[in-house]
Amino acid sequence: MRPNVVFLGFKNDWLTKPQSTVDYFNMLHDALDLNYGVGILRLQSGLDFTDFFGQDLPEDQDDDDDDDNEDSVDEEKPEKFVSSSPLRRNSKCSQPRQSNVVMLKNTILNKGALITMNVFHSKHSLSTIIDVWWLFDDGGLTLLLPYLLRRRKRWRHSQFRIFSCVSGEKVDAEKQHLAMASLLKKFRINYTDLHVLHGLNKTPNENESEKFNRILQTWNQNEDKYRITDSEYEANKEKMRRGLKLHEYLLEYSSKSTLIVLTLPIPRKQLISAGLYLAYLDAISYNLPPVLFLRGNQKNVLTYYS
Repeated sequence: MRPNVVFLGFKNDWLTKPQSTVDYFNMLHDALDLNYGVGILRLQSGLDFTDFFGQDLPEDQDDDDDDDNEDSVDEEKPEKFVSSSPLRRNSKCSQPRQSNVVMLKNTILNKGALITMNVFHSKHSLSTIIDVWWLFDDGGLTLLLPYLLRRRKRWRHSQFRIFSCVSGEKVDAEKQHLAMASLLKKFRINYTDLHVLHGLNKTPNENESEKFNRILQTWNQNEDKYRITDSEYEANKEKMRRGLKLHEYLLEYSSKSTLIVLTLPIPRKQLISAGLYLAYLDAISYNLPPVLFLRGNQKNVLTYYS
């Protein structure tokens, strides 16, 4: 993978640093122009945990660490997917209480931060879920890399779920489901579940749309050369709507997953600017478990013999 795949971290400060955001955006273009695959890893809290160390331990520290009881209730909703097995949607649950775990002398760590630190180092069990959202054909890298990851000792027992989306209705999802199942069988890729969702072209939640528009307004407070023009927004409006709808699906089905692997949308030259593209990626991957955007170089990395 190393010679021809460029891996980057997601630029979390893109909204406040326009020039470095443009440089980051141009770097993506350079990698794609050089026929490299591209991977962008987004962790909501990042990987810099230096702020957690060096804090003085409080005198009255409660050593008891009570486990949270999370009771889930499934909501009855109309089916909008075709699935190879029953799919349990992520239920709404109360915000878990934060507890502190003493790690080192005079050092306290939030329990959630500790889990985030070790998400890629701990040995994973059957409760670990790798979700692959295969949205575009990029040569198969989006499928191959998580498949190889699952062959590693630490991830061997993880569940491997594959999702796809169509803009049409249920009948289109059924056709896509059959086609994908046949293709995966030819590639001999073993998976836990295969789900094809439909309705990607439907109107996204109003709150999602309003939040996205506020982010664009914040970006447009920068200098004129960085601004998103009305014509650019109109040209990409449908893509943005699908991205917001995709985020709703990700929250509904993958918010409890350990890792989400998602096909990276290509930034078309002269059609989308740095600000709008980063806003697009931000809107898709916000408030989710670790998200790995992946895009191959359109060369097939999966082959089969007929």
